[in-house]
Amino acid sequence: MDVTIHQLLCFDAVVSEGSFQAAAERLRRAQPSVSLAVKNLESQLGLALLDRSGYRVALTEAGRSFHDQVRVFLQELRGLQNHARQLAMGEESELSDRDRRSLPCARGARPAPLAVARRPESTTKPL
Repeated sequence: MDVTIHQLLCFDAVVSEGSFQAAAERLRRAQPSVSLAVKNLESQLGLALLDRSGYRVALTEAGRSFHDQVRVFLQELRGLQNHARQLAMGEESELSDRDRRSLPCARGARPAPLAVARRPESTTKPL
């Protein structure tokens, strides 16, 4: 599953704007490309995120839950991009206190566990 930032941005824009056309205008993209990005996202996830049966698109329960996480991710991404810009301009070399407080770990979220590579046990015996 190769979900892209573009797909997440399109999905977020559709939810925020209430339609594919309005989302396309906000993103300055063609409406068919936004529709395709969201359709591909749903296909890759194996989830129906949007109910398209009515006059306006609406979130499904899975879509609502997924969108909550997408918003957090996109906010974190914007923070990371801003920090990188500051570093590139030489403005700061460490995270500011404000940036630290906005990180998920500072808000009580636990970081995802990292996979630790272990060396195989030695087959030789100590002398």
